[in-house]
Amino acid sequence: MLFHSVDGPEKIAFVKDSAGRLVGYLDFPFIVVQEVNATLDKQMLNYVVIGCAGGVIVLTILLWPVAAMLRKHYGKPLTLNEGARKWRRWAKIACIIDIIYLPSAASDRSAGRSRGLAYDHCCDPVVGR
Repeated sequence: MLFHSVDGPEKIAFVKDSAGRLVGYLDFPFIVVQEVNATLDKQMLNYVVIGCAGGVIVLTILLWPVAAMLRKHYGKPLTLNEGARKWRRWAKIACIIDIIYLPSAASDRSAGRSRGLAYDHCCDPVVGR
């Protein structure tokens, strides 16, 4: 199968390889699109990685005050220069933004799956053309 862009020179070709799998070839010779096997298609690895990253972010935010209390209790102040303090502050802000974003993205994704929605013309104006 060969598909051409309506208003441009781009094209993509789909052919079966020697093993019978569908392979997509783009205009760029260094890009080949291949099907993934059933093990990787279930995306469990992605969920585990995102879950672990979210756990580290939540633990970072929860244990920041604990670390401050322990430093105060043992009389060991945190000695950082001004640049390190600024990066530490930005790290806190990034973790808080991530904590807000991850549940909303997960609920959006699960709501789409439960209603049987896919990313199609209703969600993407480019696909809707």
